[in-house]
Amino acid sequence: MSYDIYFIKSDGLSSENIDEYLETEVSDTDQHFISKALMNEVKVELAANGLSFETFEGKQDDYVELNLETYQISMSNSQIAVSLPYWDINSSDAIDIEVKLISKVLIERGFTGYDPQTGKCFTEPTTFLTEFSRTNENVKEHFPPQVSNEKTSEFWRLIKLGVIFVLAFLLIKLLASLASSLF
Repeated sequence: MSYDIYFIKSDGLSSENIDEYLETEVSDTDQHFISKALMNEVKVELAANGLSFETFEGKQDDYVELNLETYQISMSNSQIAVSLPYWDINSSDAIDIEVKLISKVLIERGFTGYDPQTGKCFTEPTTFLTEFSRTNENVKEHFPPQVSNEKTSEFWRLIKLGVIFVLAFLLIKLLASLASSLF
């Protein structure tokens, strides 16, 4: 499962007509057509704002995918979709900031956002982000508390130390047994 967010290049988008825009074939004469040039502009702007991703481009000019570390952005001629799997890392404050940045970039370029989890359209990143953050807080409750890297490395250090002591004890016992059998 994932938290999905759709962006359609239209100012007439509403919860009632969203199905007309999602997953439909579009031609370059449609008002909500997203050209390859616009996809590339979005890609460049997201990178310029600090997002790091790998790019996959379809063989035709109708698809670009930006693969970030834990989620992806898919761009086609009809929509741009952000898909965030429900993982503990995707419910972090850092991801909230990235999603706000993505939303801001797209809305400034004339896109309207649609959040299928709430069934609402949005043209303000702040309005949407409040709902997104609230959902992430609810999702966080289902993940175990994170152990810091420092505690994890300390734990492994103690395990290694324990194994060394056990091996040393067994070696001393073996040597003592060999020494007593020789004399």
